[in-house]
Amino acid sequence: MPTILNRGGFAEKLRAGWQWVIPLPENMDMASAGPLLCGGITVFKPLLMHHITATSRVGVIGIGGLGHIAIKLLHAMGCEVTAFSSNPSKEQEVLAMGANNVVNSRDPEALKALAGQFDLIINTVNVDLDWQPYFEALTYGGNFHTVGAVLKPLPVPAFTLIAGDRSISGSATGTPYELRKLMKFAGRSKVAPTTELFAMSQINEAIQHVRDGKARYRVVLKADF
Repeated sequence: MPTILNRGGFAEKLRAGWQWVIPLPENMDMASAGPLLCGGITVFKPLLMHHITATSRVGVIGIGGLGHIAIKLLHAMGCEVTAFSSNPSKEQEVLAMGANNVVNSRDPEALKALAGQFDLIINTVNVDLDWQPYFEALTYGGNFHTVGAVLKPLPVPAFTLIAGDRSISGSATGTPYELRKLMKFAGRSKVAPTTELFAMSQINEAIQHVRDGKARYRVVLKADF
């Protein structure tokens, strides 16, 4: 059972079965490990599912807590990465994370120009977008994978999938085996999430910081009691 649902979520120590314990790389700090064990595995799993390699072209929709980790992982794998964001102020940050291109996710002409290019597009947002240009941006045999819990149904014309041998899938988090692979890869590749540190006594301020959309890009709480 996840720690957050069991006793010990804010404890210094807790007991767990050995088969559920994930060893951390020696060069990884706890502030980086926490987000990787949540958002990190959420975006890493699709890369394993769809056999992404260094020659893959991958798009990431949404550059927040999930999307920014996806970009860093894909860059470390050697992929060509395109970030889709509705926030122009993030462009330089996203390029520094390893994205090769940044595209306005609400610009229909920019999206149309990308038709047939991507082996995989990962959606990390839960807002409703015009999804058709993203489906058409997939190459033959490409996959649109959502980890964002979009609140409205995704309208998918059957011919869009049939004509391009495309597919749509989704996933939540990963297995202990996949977590171990992620931690080994992140440690070896020195992939770390971008975090902001708040003291536990500032938890209300931290929550408001996230609600205001100001988090860059994962908030970590440090015990000060």
